[in-house]
Amino acid sequence: MSTENNKLGNFFGDQKVSDYNRKIIPRWWSGGIAGAFTHCVVAPFDLLETQMMFLSKDISMVDYIKFAIKNHGFLSLYDGLSAQILRQLSYTTLRFHLYQVGKQYVDDYNLFHKVYVASISGLLAGTVGIPCELINTRMHVDRLLKVKYRRNYRNVFDGIHTIWRNEGFRALYTGGLCSFTRATLVNIGQNAIAKLCISITLIGTTIVKFCI
Repeated sequence: MSTENNKLGNFFGDQKVSDYNRKIIPRWWSGGIAGAFTHCVVAPFDLLETQMMFLSKDISMVDYIKFAIKNHGFLSLYDGLSAQILRQLSYTTLRFHLYQVGKQYVDDYNLFHKVYVASISGLLAGTVGIPCELINTRMHVDRLLKVKYRRNYRNVFDGIHTIWRNEGFRALYTGGLCSFTRATLVNIGQNAIAKLCISITLIGTTIVKFCI
């Protein structure tokens, strides 16, 4: 390894070699920012999926996009976007950051330790993500309801305020058990299991290189 570094040093210079060998650690907020930008792109598809399931009609996605734009306008495809962005900035940021912090206190090579940390971080992050998910779903289907049943939330903050005022704080966590379970399992899969697969791949690659 030292011989390889010396060759790199002679070719690129010592500073570039140190940059090459330095471990890159993502910022604590990187997961939430990435998720928020992603949802700015996929928001219309989430909306269409929810509305098509709600309507239960045999209609293609393209036809439904035309229907939505014709009847409600292009911006209607982004109903609930504020709730999705806030959820990513809070829930996604927390679950990735809490996992990164928590795994420092357990055996990084023990799968059960990783699953435990991922479960706790997913559960805690879910407490801030559930209200946003509830409001997002309500905003998705609001235009499909009769006028007298529509909630007409202006944005996620208006939705939180309206629900808390009219239905009580506990109403923000409607369906909370399912959401907590989902958040826990997703975090286990995306963090603990994913890191295990990466470790196995790296070990396999190292063995192959050693044998060659």
